[in-house]
Amino acid sequence: MQINICGPKDMKGIISNYFSSKSLIPIIGSGISCNVKTTAYGRIPDGKSFKDYMIKQLQNSGILEMDMADKLKTSSFSEVCGYYEDNDFIAESNRLKYFKKNFYNAQYDNNDERKKFFNIKWPYIYSLNIDDAVENSTVFKKIILPNREFREDIFNDGNCLIKLHGDIKEIIIYKDSAKVFTAKEYAKSLIDNAPLLNKLKNDFAYQNILFIGCSLEDEMDLKALTDLSLSYDKRNTLSKSIIFVKGKPNQLILSKFKDYGITDVVCFHEYSEMYSFIFEEWENSLTIKKSEIIDYSQFAISELK
Repeated sequence: MQINICGPKDMKGIISNYFSSKSLIPIIGSGISCNVKTTAYGRIPDGKSFKDYMIKQLQNSGILEMDMADKLKTSSFSEVCGYYEDNDFIAESNRLKYFKKNFYNAQYDNNDERKKFFNIKWPYIYSLNIDDAVENSTVFKKIILPNREFREDIFNDGNCLIKLHGDIKEIIIYKDSAKVFTAKEYAKSLIDNAPLLNKLKNDFAYQNILFIGCSLEDEMDLKALTDLSLSYDKRNTLSKSIIFVKGKPNQLILSKFKDYGITDVVCFHEYSEMYSFIFEEWENSLTIKKSEIIDYSQFAISELK
């Protein structure tokens, strides 16, 4: 599969057409909420910062030998999470304290460029994040949780945020809350989270998917979804999987993107440009409808006898 690498100007008009046809579904990652402040004076980490923090805590635990601690740096995010979630290494109370400080009760600043993204009338949004910045700061307050049966008609009401990897409020309140960080949790999710993954599978096949704020570093559920349930040579040829990135990705990253069925990589100079661009394309999609109506009104009408 050949990936199309382009800039925002090459997608101008294409994205607005997807908005007009209501066929663009977003999947948001840590980039859309990283560094947002919490009421406990914490900040939501991005994936790399969270991984670095976990490695440091494991190295400081005094349990791992030096060579074992060094190997953590080359381990995947889910592998590091697996060790971090082991009570023999890190006490549950310490993990919960970190989660409460850095993921709970988060709120975007009023001037945060990323808030524009949530002024768009999306059909619904898939999120790979557990923090609560989106629901606390935007109209997307209807949370669809993993490993739970949901009513399909809830999506007709709009403003739904599908949190594929869990929700911080559930983690804080319930001991048996569902969270998807470790390899074991991913494997369990592929079975228990089947209703949501089936919905995502259908969107991958028939809608245009937009990844924004996502590194796609170690999302095993999405990778398994594309490996097991979709054949991209038989996929609807009109549907795309688009990812917005900063800078031009190297060949290794492009190879990784293939695992997720990415068809188009749109390269921006700055992260903020991504959110301005997508919002402008949505606004353009609203004016397209009006201009088309005006164009049709210019045609002369002949009455047929």
